[in-house]
Amino acid sequence: GTSEDQKLFGQHDVRYMDSTTPTNGGNFSVFNNTISSNMSSVVEILIPQNTDGSYNLLPNSNNLPLDYSWSYQSTAIYAPRVSGAQRLSNYNTLITRGTEGRIIEIDINKTIIWQYDIPLEVNDVFKSYRYAKSYPAFENQDLSKLNIEIE
Repeated sequence: GTSEDQKLFGQHDVRYMDSTTPTNGGNFSVFNNTISSNMSSVVEILIPQNTDGSYNLLPNSNNLPLDYSWSYQSTAIYAPRVSGAQRLSNYNTLITRGTEGRIIEIDINKTIIWQYDIPLEVNDVFKSYRYAKSYPAFENQDLSKLNIEIE
């Protein structure tokens, strides 16, 4: 592309959303760090595929997406570097504001439904993951010490 149609600015944490990912299997999600001087976004991009499921990687093949399949932008997630996002099985999106050590969950309507600020002086967090309470590593572990509600 060119500077006129540029879509990504300092991107981090590109993830392929396969058919097991709720909504838009086949898309890529990415944390788009600096879309402006005080705003970042999380976007999903559908890269055109060939009929066999492969991608046309030839230079100048004009296979760039024209727009995002889905996006969320906000000053609440602004981070000039690091950061990430994960689409959850309940269709929500877990967003890591890496330079602030803030983890935010938004619902399908892009409403913040949960937020956690990591209580450290220096909070450079690349990305976070959400695991179900039934995740095997939690078996026989006392999670009550976390002092947060666990689903």
